[in-house]
Amino acid sequence: MAGLWHLDDIGGGLVGSSPSGVDADAFNLGYAQPGIFRNAVHFNGSGAYASVDDTASLEAGVFSVAVWVRPEASTS
Repeated sequence: MAGLWHLDDIGGGLVGSSPSGVDADAFNLGYAQPGIFRNAVHFNGSGAYASVDDTASLEAGVFSVAVWVRPEASTS
């Protein structure tokens, strides 16, 4: 496993939450949102994102990505 981030951090920041040692940086996320299991983060659709540094373990060629998403209706 090259990376794993549960996105249930309370205080803000994804650094150090991956057991593989691949850290992520979070920008403009809403933390401690109620989730199905523990907490969740909120991506506001405008400027909120997570970024992972360039690392050899993520350049293996073939990998999969899995996410659980709860979409919200647009207010605009």
